[in-house]
Amino acid sequence: MPYQVKKSKWIEELKNLDVIDSLDEYKHYRLCFNACAVLDVVFKKLEIEPYQKLTADRLRRRLKLALYVLRVSMSTPYDMAFACLECQRSFKRQFDLLEACPESLKCPRCGGEALNFGRHFKAPRKTAKRQWDKIRFLVKHGFRFQKIRLASGRQDSVAYPETLEEAREFIVKFKDYAIKSK
Repeated sequence: MPYQVKKSKWIEELKNLDVIDSLDEYKHYRLCFNACAVLDVVFKKLEIEPYQKLTADRLRRRLKLALYVLRVSMSTPYDMAFACLECQRSFKRQFDLLEACPESLKCPRCGGEALNFGRHFKAPRKTAKRQWDKIRFLVKHGFRFQKIRLASGRQDSVAYPETLEEAREFIVKFKDYAIKSK
């Protein structure tokens, strides 16, 4: 649902960057999509006579403005699941998906490396040794519980294996979807 942003900090930022002339001439509208994405639009009604000549400076400013007119942002930060394979603990941290989201963090419990398993990962209990062995096996072979979609445009994703034996078959069947080591 679109709405006008009053006292827009974005318009003020554009003014400070010398991209726009006046705060009063521009409007900032925000359009929300499914409560997870936002389209921000800043615009000004342009009144140009058909053969009006633009000075180089005015043209430069208008071209600069064109670069800033649209921006898309994730309005809702997501809780990303991290798990430490050493101490078998998991925790979540919030990240805006447009900003950098680290592949790993320092484990707050043991200080080891806690890997980012994404938004949908559900860690097993600390005492579930077989499940943690399965997770280690999958990570070793490039699977961090990322979504695997077999056809483009489809929303359903492949279910991850329940056991280590199923994981052995899984890595062979879906090897093309593994995250390559750097």
